[in-house]
Amino acid sequence: MKTTYRGIQKSLAHPKAQALFKGDFFWDSRDQLAPFGAMEGYQSLKAYLLWRETAPQADPLEFVSDWMSKRRKLNLAQYGPHLLNRKKLETQIADRRFRDELEILSTDSYLLAACLAPLVLEGELPRSLWPYLQTAMDRLMLWNELQPEFGPECSQQIMYLYQIKQELQPIFSAQ
Repeated sequence: MKTTYRGIQKSLAHPKAQALFKGDFFWDSRDQLAPFGAMEGYQSLKAYLLWRETAPQADPLEFVSDWMSKRRKLNLAQYGPHLLNRKKLETQIADRRFRDELEILSTDSYLLAACLAPLVLEGELPRSLWPYLQTAMDRLMLWNELQPEFGPECSQQIMYLYQIKQELQPIFSAQ
């Protein structure tokens, strides 16, 4: 991709990513439910592109760790499958003081896009990113499932995330 960044463009993505992600929604820069359509995804992909120019040989995990620390004050060591506890999520959502849209939706959206950026731009999804990517997708799906008041939008995002997981399955299974 070029340094001038205007949002995700399928034509500029790595051929492996183009072949893997067949759904138009994945490449839609205006769909708020798509990985790179919302502000979090746009900013994550742009930041990865700019970071890669200064660190062409660095492990993408460095970017993801630094990016999440800066954007969400998240230490990746604290991010894992333990966050998928349904009862805990229900409690957080019910607690009016807990800002679940910020702490869950926004955080996981940033992380999802940051983990997918190397695949989109370079055709590689480092194994070191898999646990974070899988947790982000699973927690977003669970969070959406627990938000019936949002209706069709939640169902649509669950469908998108499920499709992404299915499209990534060959990568996860191959190694």
